[in-house]
Amino acid sequence: MRVLRRGPIGLAIVLLALACGDSSGPGGDVAFVGISGIPASKQFHVGEWLFLSATTYDREHHLITGVPITWVSSDTAIANLGVWGNGVQVVGRAPGSVTITATSQGQRAAATLTVLIVPVASVRITPNAAASYAGLKTQLTATALDSLGHALADRRVSWSTSNPAKATVDTTGLVAALGSGSVTITATSEGKSATANLTILARPTADWSAVTEEWSTYQGNADHTGYVPATLDPVIFTRAWETAVVPGIALNPVTVGCSCRRTRTSARSSSYTCSTR
Repeated sequence: MRVLRRGPIGLAIVLLALACGDSSGPGGDVAFVGISGIPASKQFHVGEWLFLSATTYDREHHLITGVPITWVSSDTAIANLGVWGNGVQVVGRAPGSVTITATSQGQRAAATLTVLIVPVASVRITPNAAASYAGLKTQLTATALDSLGHALADRRVSWSTSNPAKATVDTTGLVAALGSGSVTITATSEGKSATANLTILARPTADWSAVTEEWSTYQGNADHTGYVPATLDPVIFTRAWETAVVPGIALNPVTVGCSCRRTRTSARSSSYTCSTR
């Protein structure tokens, strides 16, 4: 009789142990939610993305699967969310702090992240070398780049000159040549710098003494074989356009039709320039 009584009791204990052992599986009452994929620094940059996933557990901390999970960003202007498998893709959109929350059956978990601006890795100046006459201005452009060489917009750039007596530079990168010599112009953004070398030539004195004939004589012909033997002041005369002469290639009609002349003011003797006063 005692053996018969112990059988069912022992069976009940075994079933209870199995029931409490591992209830992982689909469905169930969610008591806890966990988020994985959070970086140790809890930081990432604008334009980067993170992949977060959530897991749900019952009161006994057994894993529950197959239950819906809702994801919310506290500020979509800072970080936006996109569905990714059983989790979300978090995309940094603007610098700031944002909280990503996962909710299932009223239970939730949250991760507070900081989105940082992409740091400047290097700076590029265009052009990085130029020549100018004293009295003229040269426009330089600086571009901030990330570690992959991609241009970064809206980055503050400061400009400086190695010799203010020879050339000055304003906040936009416009260089004013003052005296002959070499000057280094530096552009700096977030501690990263680049330089451009500017060679300044002395301002020539205008000289028309060799021009003894009528202007039309020096127009030459359709082949532009004539030229004006004059030295022009580059500060007074503005170059309208310039084209290189390629041997054997005829000049285009616009070039032929313009009252242009081959002058000695160009650094390249084999070029035609058109100047206006």
